[in-house]
Amino acid sequence: MLSLLKIRHNSYKTNADLECRAGVLSWLSIRRNTFKTNNDLEYRAGVLSWLSNCLNAFETNADHEYRAGVLRLLSIRRNTFKRNADLVCRTAVLSWLSIGRNTLNTNADLE
Repeated sequence: MLSLLKIRHNSYKTNADLECRAGVLSWLSIRRNTFKTNNDLEYRAGVLSWLSNCLNAFETNADHEYRAGVLRLLSIRRNTFKRNADLVCRTAVLSWLSIGRNTLNTNADLE
């Protein structure tokens, strides 16, 4: 694990510096908007940080999508996704929250 104090003082600048060897990014580095690209903010295990979604750091579908094919509840709640493809899980199950918020409009979207 990286030293909290070193991250707080912005001693590290690159992805390799701020990344834990276990593949988990520091929540503090994400909060400080140190990372800018998808690869920087993505866990090596394929799980996106809830905090990065909360801060609207991600913009594209690929950024918000888990590699396992499951969309994050928080990103959908914050209306981050706009297209049908964005709101559909790869397992072909739509999020109950997206339907509840009337995000989907067409028959194909709700099927």
